[in-house]
Amino acid sequence: MKSNKILISLALTMGLALSSYPAVHAASQSKVNVQYTSRFVSEFPQLTHDVIFENGRIFLPIRELATMLQLHVQWDQKQKAATFIQPGKELIISTKTKKVQSNGKTYTLDTPLKIHNSRIYVPVRFVAEWFNGEAVWDEKTRTVVIKDNSPFISASVDQEMYWFDLSKGELYRSIGGQTPVKLGSFKVPDGVGAAPTFTSIEAEKMSGSNRWLSIHLVVHGFTGIYVVHGVFLKDGQELHHAELEYSGIYSLVHMSRYDRYAVLSDGIQVQIVDAEGEIVKELDLQALTGVDDRLMIEKVTDRYMLVRPFKTPYLILVDLIKQEGVKLYQQFYSEEDQLASENVGYNSYEFLHYFDLHLEKEEGNTLYFTSRSIETGEIQTYTYTIGK
Repeated sequence: MKSNKILISLALTMGLALSSYPAVHAASQSKVNVQYTSRFVSEFPQLTHDVIFENGRIFLPIRELATMLQLHVQWDQKQKAATFIQPGKELIISTKTKKVQSNGKTYTLDTPLKIHNSRIYVPVRFVAEWFNGEAVWDEKTRTVVIKDNSPFISASVDQEMYWFDLSKGELYRSIGGQTPVKLGSFKVPDGVGAAPTFTSIEAEKMSGSNRWLSIHLVVHGFTGIYVVHGVFLKDGQELHHAELEYSGIYSLVHMSRYDRYAVLSDGIQVQIVDAEGEIVKELDLQALTGVDDRLMIEKVTDRYMLVRPFKTPYLILVDLIKQEGVKLYQQFYSEEDQLASENVGYNSYEFLHYFDLHLEKEEGNTLYFTSRSIETGEIQTYTYTIGK
């Protein structure tokens, strides 16, 4: 069971996210530092600390540089050539020649690829600048700073790579080194790239050539603007798509996968989709809960769902056996605390410290929830039995 969380830890880019790694000169063993910055990516690639510094040129292992610059790379063993791909651009570099191919044109490189200790190395600055990045050398600190200036976030699964263009809202896919194909256009919140932006994309294999993509886009100003896209691809084509948008301060949890199913929701309508893309269950959250609001899904199983309205943060259990919604605070709290629960805000002291019910565990059809008493501060436990 897997949940996707919209959290501040995803990709903070108030300036440029930065990560630094010490590396070792392949020949002289003198220290070379590698720093990596990106507009939208915070999960930095792990370097092997293996860098070649030769005749004023810096070389990195092919796949490490490709990861930093969000490039799909294919190695042709017969031709001893590497093909780097990104939407709108490609670059072919060989160990045999200084000639490089890009989008049907030929250019001359000052140095070819290198093979060292059975690893393939590429010239950092040339490749970075070709894809609108930068590679800046600081002689004093012996540091190369590699900057990914692209508008993309990306994810890979099997031999496929997916890019989401945050400047245009366009989704692309490349399979096995083929030219990236545009799959569709999706909404991007205003302010992406200008205000602090938190972004992520995940790609998962459902079955065969079917894929599930989850795209989280958050822009933080005074309050956060959230857009979540769930996309089911069947044989490379969009079969299902759900878009959820809201604004607020509290970072909610929205579940988009459980077991072998994908969960698509716009906050009102929910579709549960199996690995083949078939809709196995459709739910109307407003009808089930009696709440005139969109709702965020915290947890899904075959027997129940846990959801929260956007305006008021109380937890609601949707009993899928009884086909009804249960406002848990009405089951657990005193009349005074029930009234308070209906009027607290997500960023209020009461919610953050007391009224935030959490599912602690489940045993069979019995669910155990906890919250903190507003009177004593003690943790209290409540139970609910599904279908009873």
